Amino acid sequence: MKVIAVSVVLLAYLGLGSTGTCPPGYPYAFEDGAKCCAFGRERVDPNHFSQCDGSPITSTSNCCEHHAEQECPDPPCSNFYPCAIKSIRVLEQLREPSNMGSEVVGIVSGGSCTGSGEADLSITHAKSIEERVEISLMDRADVDWSKSSKFSLTGMPAFWSFGALIGGSWSKTNGGKRSVSETRSKSTAKEITSSSSNTSPYKIPGAGLLVATATQYQIDRTNLPVEVEADCKGGYKGPKDCVHEGKNLAWGDLRVVNDWGPPGNYEACVAACHADPECAAFTYVEYLGFFAINSRCYLKKPGYHRPSGCPFLIFTKCHSAELGRCGDPVEDEELPIAQTTYNSTIDIKELAYSHVHFTPMNTGKKRASKKCSSNLVTCVKEIPQTFRGFFGKVDAIEDAFKDCTA
Repeated sequence: MKVIAVSVVLLAYLGLGSTGTCPPGYPYAFEDGAKCCAFGRERVDPNHFSQCDGSPITSTSNCCEHHAEQECPDPPCSNFYPCAIKSIRVLEQLREPSNMGSEVVGIVSGGSCTGSGEADLSITHAKSIEERVEISLMDRADVDWSKSSKFSLTGMPAFWSFGALIGGSWSKTNGGKRSVSETRSKSTAKEITSSSSNTSPYKIPGAGLLVATATQYQIDRTNLPVEVEADCKGGYKGPKDCVHEGKNLAWGDLRVVNDWGPPGNYEACVAACHADPECAAFTYVEYLGFFAINSRCYLKKPGYHRPSGCPFLIFTKCHSAELGRCGDPVEDEELPIAQTTYNSTIDIKELAYSHVHFTPMNTGKKRASKKCSSNLVTCVKEIPQTFRGFFGKVDAIEDAFKDCTA
């Protein structure tokens, strides 16, 4: 039995998607790289001895299982290795992200014209905010995008919360690219309640306002140079033979092999079909009991009927199989996982928020020494209703507070 080995050094040398690589549907190189096979094993052919004995296929093999092969597009070919992206590292130092404005995540007001002393404002309800990242990367046939749904994005500004794993499904976009996006809800409640600035006093008589905001920053870049790291595995998933116990495949006989005496040789029937390039399926009939009749192997060409009951004598049993038509995927486990990297560019759009900032406002000693106005208190108390969920500059809220105290 031959053993296939893949070294990390070889993978790094070949690189992903380099010329002289078998296409994704036919990932295994054989016949010294002249051809590519869809399956990871040789076809059994006694005429070629050890190069066609059903072993895992190598570059020196001469036979491809089920004849599922094609010419190498750029010989000599090497194996194709489907890869899953594990990390994307930004190589260029990014300039400062754009300040898009501040979002109010908490706001509270208070005021009174009766009594004297001091009162405290404290924010107890906080709004969650959403951060989002969208990445577009050049499409590659050698990347298994379904297995690249979790990867890390590094080399971004330190406060960026998406430096950990990003998760999502890649979809095709215009310009030969793949795009993935993720939106995360970020709670500000814990940060607000644990901050020493969460409480602010104001004088009575008088009024006060406390605003908690988070500044939104944006990065919007195209063709940003990156290094992509991927895990590559040489195992290729393909279909198994469909095995039908006690069933017959009617019609479509290619030829009959009937030189096995009782109890017959089912394995020889399997090998006979695999060795015949025209064989698409077979039915093996084993004669039992006192009948001195040789067991028979009916090789089928495309166009046979699907499985039905075994229509033979009562002292027989039959088994059928269709080559490479169904069943759970099989994988060549003799090929190890190896890591490789390649350079590319990404388009990235990302929105993230800074830590919460508190802005206290109050009428101060000057207002406390004056006659308190009910209009002042009412005006200040209505500010949270006006600016709850506000996005923009905090200056607008400060101007509204000044209008109340004018």
